[in-house]
Amino acid sequence: AERVIDGDTLDVRVEIWLGQSLNVRVRIDGIDAPELEARCPLERSEALAARDFLASRVADAPLQLTHIVYDKYGGRVRAAVADGRGDLAAAILAAGMARPYHGGKRRPWC
Repeated sequence: AERVIDGDTLDVRVEIWLGQSLNVRVRIDGIDAPELEARCPLERSEALAARDFLASRVADAPLQLTHIVYDKYGGRVRAAVADGRGDLAAAILAAGMARPYHGGKRRPWC
């Protein structure tokens, strides 16, 4: 990962072909983490914890993206993301840092 944005979004450098790569913003599919630009202090502190959890998980680890689709908000993709220890969405959910999300209106954290 080039940069962790929050608990469910990161910038990665993707190798697309021999000697060719590009930077892309990826939203981890299947989860909704609290937002850093939160409406309440509790959500902000939970967002910081989720971001730090994800950052520690992906630090210097090669990632694998599968099931890649364009995200509805544009400018990024959604994908299943895994590292050498397994699926990141499952790990974040198991740690209690996010909720399951499969589209539709997101519930508030505050």
